[in-house]
Amino acid sequence: MISVSGPKMYEVDHDLFEPLQAKVIPHTQMYQTIDVDPDKLVLHAYSSEGALLDGFQLEKKDGRSVYSELAKPAA
Repeated sequence: MISVSGPKMYEVDHDLFEPLQAKVIPHTQMYQTIDVDPDKLVLHAYSSEGALLDGFQLEKKDGRSVYSELAKPAA
């Protein structure tokens, strides 16, 4: 995850990083919250204005990690 919290932003080397990323949100200030429970990790990414931009959940089930996208709020 690459994130920017201030106004100064640098270009990302797309050839290097984009193949490794599921999603790219360029030129956007954002912050993340991470909630951790014994069997679950939930990440939310927000714009600096507080709008939910993305999120996912990792949950341990039967000894395996299960990834799921979080639903976006209705606009």
